[in-house]
Order: sequence, then structure tokens, then C-alpha cells
Amino acid sequence: MFQCVTLQVGDKYSDHYVHALRRSLQAFGHDLVVLGAEHPLPDVPLEGWWWKTYLFSKDLQEELGPMLWLDLDTVLISDIDWIEVDKFMCLRSAWHPDEWGSGVMTIPVGTGNKLWELTEEHPGLAMRYQAGGIRFGDQGLIRGAYDQGMIKAESVHDAMLQRRWPGKLASYKNDIVEREIDPLTRSIIFFHGVPRPHEVYEPWMNDWHKEELCLESS
Repeated sequence: MFQCVTLQVGDKYSDHYVHALRRSLQAFGHDLVVLGAEHPLPDVPLEGWWWKTYLFSKDLQEELGPMLWLDLDTVLISDIDWIEVDKFMCLRSAWHPDEWGSGVMTIPVGTGNKLWELTEEHPGLAMRYQAGGIRFGDQGLIRGAYDQGMIKAESVHDAMLQRRWPGKLASYKNDIVEREIDPLTRSIIFFHGVPRPHEVYEPWMNDWHKEELCLESS
């Protein structure tokens, strides 16, 4: 079993994003931990997406157990019982098939603890991290941690969720819009950049746009 985890800091995503994600997860029997808004973050001067490095904290992993990370702008179409959190895995980048994306990740206990230790010690350096080419932001930092042996994976491509579970995940812009894949044939739709879910009004998004508040997780 695993714990579903997301992050809400700042005002980029409204509370409706939390309610929509939680509601869809609860429909399939899963709870949601919201770092920042509901679950306290440590006193470290990080901003925005850089808080994803906290997922590699030994203390957080021991508290929550195996984690399925979902960005707030993730949309669930069907159940996620096919997911196993038995090793670190992440998205294949929507536009760069040899690179990683961090919008969905599986993180077993004991994964990448050194990455968080270094981020906690040097948060300013972590947020300025910029590898060569297209490796930037938190996903570049996570990929850099793999390159330096801090995160274990069989290979870059074997760590990609779409390779392990083909036909289960789709990028909204790359797969749904550009390749015209039917979203109802997928289980997880991940957004990146714009448009964001609140700007997409298609029939398969009707449940996401419901204004009713879901029950808060216990």
C-alpha cells in the first residue's frame, strides 16, 4: 500500500485543486496528504516546486511510508490500483523522452535521503541548481541526484512510469491535444504549463470541475 501525497504552497493553485484531487482519490479508496497547507513543512527557506525535494526526507518517508506523489494539477480518470511503489519511478518528460518529469513519482522508503539532507543544508544552492541543456528546476535536481548515485534506479528509462505501465498515463498537451489520444483510455492525465485544468472544459473534465467540497481526510 502507499500514501498519496501532493503539495500546496503559495497561491498558484486554488483550494479547488486540492478538493478535486482528493475527491477523485477517495472515489478509488485512497487518502491524500497535502504538504504545506495541511501537513507542516520544516523550517527551511524553500519555494514552490523545490519543496518536492522534501519527499526524499528520511523523517517524512518513515512517517508516511511508501509515497505516490501527484502534482496538484494531476487529473485521475480511473482507479490507480495498478501502481506499485516498490522502487523509485517518475514520468518520462512529455517533450524530451530521454529526460525525467516530476509530476508523478513513486517513492519507497529509503529513497534519495542524501538529496534532502543536502537541500536542507544548502537550500539556496539547491534552488539555483541548473544542469546543462534542458535539465532545470526540481526535476533537473532529482535527475542530477540520480546521476550522482543518490537515487537508485536500474536506468534512466527503466525509471519512467510510462515504460513500466504503458497506456496508463498521458500528458494533456502532448498526448491528448497533439496526438489526439482519448483521455478516457488513460488512468492519469498530467498537466504541465498552460492550459491548467481549471482552463479545460471538456466532457471528461466535468467531475474535476464540480464545486462540491469532498470530505476531508481523517
